[in-house]
Amino acid sequence: MIAFKRWKKLKKMMETKDRNKIMAANENLNNITKPFAERIMDIAIAKTLQGKNI
Repeated sequence: MIAFKRWKKLKKMMETKDRNKIMAANENLNNITKPFAERIMDIAIAKTLQGKNI
């Protein structure tokens, strides 16, 4: 729910054409979604490497 609110805020800031506001809103969205994306990537990599010797 928090990510959706931050995404909506980013969309609103994009309408303002204010680069600083857009960058700040983008950073706020990134801060909330990055840990989730990292976990998804970790799972995908672990599945890909399962049973392989590196």
